Amino acid sequence: MKHATTLALALLAAATVAGSASAAPLLDPNPAIAVPILPPPPPPPRPPPLIPVLYSVYGVADGQLNGLHFSGAQFRLDFRSYTIDTKSVIENGATVYRNDVGQAVLTLQQGLSTTVANIAANQIFVRYDATNGVVGFGSYAVGPFYPVALSWCTDPATCSSSQIGTGYADDMIVGALVQLREDPQDSMFYSPAVPHLATQLKGPALLGGFLYACLSFDFTTHTCPSIPSVPIKTDHGDLYFQTQSAYGGGIFTAILGAGTPW
Repeated sequence: MKHATTLALALLAAATVAGSASAAPLLDPNPAIAVPILPPPPPPPRPPPLIPVLYSVYGVADGQLNGLHFSGAQFRLDFRSYTIDTKSVIENGATVYRNDVGQAVLTLQQGLSTTVANIAANQIFVRYDATNGVVGFGSYAVGPFYPVALSWCTDPATCSSSQIGTGYADDMIVGALVQLREDPQDSMFYSPAVPHLATQLKGPALLGGFLYACLSFDFTTHTCPSIPSVPIKTDHGDLYFQTQSAYGGGIFTAILGAGTPW
């Protein structure tokens, strides 16, 4: 009887353990690792749109092309580029907008004769000194005011915002914009449209000033006595500007969407 009781107790204990084991949840010996689902990365930023721009200077000039002299010839100097290539730099404390990437073409008209000369690359650039009021085309070989510059003070190298007069209307648009920077009260002398003519060479532009197309004008003899030692290379030969006046007027324009440079 004693052995029977002991056996019964042992069977009961075994049944209890087995029941507990069957009730317990089954554990996966290799549970899956939960990996969070990350959102997709943002798309790369879109590049700025390429907006073509045509910069032009119109005026009357003297000079030489392929060894032939021209005098009092109407000209248009064009520079095709994209607005994205316009940069802002500080030169001697002045804010200057430049575009160095593009294709330049000179259209020269004298009498019934018209010549279109393509200018070789990497020779000239577009430049607007908004602080001192000088705009036009500069040359890597000669300087920022050659082959042609428009200003309010006849000699672009001497134009300074500190010297411009106020309290009256300036004759030239580039001068008016300098005046308005120096003394906003001078707006009383201009139409409301004039302040909006300020440009950073990234939008439409219309500026006017005294046309300077000379290496170094002699204001004593009122002549342009010499030409640069380095010509501007074109597909029609070497080009030099040697305008014998510093008091003629010129116009600078910028037109957006005017064909692609290349």
